[in-house]
Amino acid sequence: GDVISPTPWLWALGRVVVDGPNDLPAAIAVRDRFKVQSAASDTPPAEPPKDASALAVLAAAHALMQENPPGAPDAAMVRSFASLGVGPAETFDPGRFDATALAQITEGVERAQRRARDPHSSGQLRDGWMYNDPRTGIFGSDYVLRAAVATFGLAALPPQEAAYLRAAAPGGELEFDGAGPWVLHFPARHLPPVNAFWSDRKSTRLNSSHT
Repeated sequence: GDVISPTPWLWALGRVVVDGPNDLPAAIAVRDRFKVQSAASDTPPAEPPKDASALAVLAAAHALMQENPPGAPDAAMVRSFASLGVGPAETFDPGRFDATALAQITEGVERAQRRARDPHSSGQLRDGWMYNDPRTGIFGSDYVLRAAVATFGLAALPPQEAAYLRAAAPGGELEFDGAGPWVLHFPARHLPPVNAFWSDRKSTRLNSSHT
């Protein structure tokens, strides 16, 4: 069916379930019938690089809001940007800021980025695993959670559709030191109850006694 987007740009992931090797030709046939057609003729505004200055980050946010005006639920947040000249009805001028204002903007952007990069901003640590926040994918006005999810994964599905787990190291840290080898182990006949599929973001060595 058709997908109607409220903005000029969208990001879509298409997945086709394959029910065993014999189903592969049929799955490929379904995939080959996918068609994407857009009325947009330009490319979306460029995302600033990770080492971009605070003003470059504001300029990128301004460009995105100019092309994709936020909806009514975001009105209060949009009004808070007005003093910076950022927003769908504003004119952004990076030359308007003096040294004091620029230092405050830089500190604020860096603080926000640190908060978004903190894994605890996007999940909850339980029993050695970081679970995605139950509001993931249904963010509402939780801009910190939305920014954190975008930082670590981007466009996450709600909990009813997917679980995003991140293992904690033996000491409780959410980063492994790479000394390894690390093993994800499941006891025989005790795999997690999953009736869809598994997906991993990085190449992982698995050793499960169920095989």
